[in-house]
Amino acid sequence: YIPPLLFDEFQPGLHQNTTVGPRRRTSPYIEVLALMSNVSPRRKAAIERMRDLGLNVSVISNITGRIALSRLLLRTMVLVDMRLKADYQTVNELRLLPALQRGVVVVSETTPLLDSVAWRDYILWTHYDHLAVTVWEAVTNYDHHWAALYGTSSLLPQVMQQLHLTARDALLTALTPVLKEVCPRTVSGTL
Repeated sequence: YIPPLLFDEFQPGLHQNTTVGPRRRTSPYIEVLALMSNVSPRRKAAIERMRDLGLNVSVISNITGRIALSRLLLRTMVLVDMRLKADYQTVNELRLLPALQRGVVVVSETTPLLDSVAWRDYILWTHYDHLAVTVWEAVTNYDHHWAALYGTSSLLPQVMQQLHLTARDALLTALTPVLKEVCPRTVSGTL
């Protein structure tokens, strides 16, 4: 298993702290971000419910590159993640892990097998039917959630460090035999 850690460092962001509340944020901050390449009827309905609750939801579908994604996430308060279809039973690590690496409060639909996700305790999980209300609550109580997830008592930095180490070790294990075969004189027993 190699987690999709897009960034080398854990950087919650200086602007995200417990001294500034969500209502006092000004441009260019994004209140609620929905990253999705396909706005299905199911996703559209959830976004409309959030907007009906007064949330400012930005839907972005064409972000490319790590730097652009990092800049976007550092401006984002809450990321909402929802499955394309109800019967999809996956965790979108490629969306969620980078958001955690950049200090975003993440709200996502529950999914089976969460016990196998090392960073599950740092996501606000909810059922699809409660997604809009949970996102509203995350925005309304943003400072509380951010402090719980990223504050001084959070273990998330250690979890992220362990993910990096696990990924590095898995990559070395997978690549070392191949590299030894391709360039045997330049590869030692450990890279």
